[in-house]
Amino acid sequence: MVEGFTLNAEYRYFFSHLSAPKGLYVSPGIQYLKLNEKYTYTASNNQPSTLVDNDYSIFNIRGLFGYQFIIAKRIILNPYLGAGIALGSVDENNNRADAFGTGFSINGGIDIGIGF
Repeated sequence: MVEGFTLNAEYRYFFSHLSAPKGLYVSPGIQYLKLNEKYTYTASNNQPSTLVDNDYSIFNIRGLFGYQFIIAKRIILNPYLGAGIALGSVDENNNRADAFGTGFSINGGIDIGIGF
């Protein structure tokens, strides 16, 4: 089972200067991701079950390029792609050492929403 949440804060600069925000944009931003992964498994040699209970925390500084479409005056479709620098830690609760690291991140997705 995996549970978690993410928080994002970003600023979008649209290259088109229209009354409604649509078209090509750039977006610097930050993201925080917190996940908990919990499961059990049994090794093939019939050893007792092992509980895995890991907590992941990732802080991401990123830049995105995207294009916001407005469909039927209210529906928004927003594909985006970008890169960032991620700082992360893992709290492993199965007697292994905790880990911290930095790295390059690829960010992409599609948002679908309703405009007001």
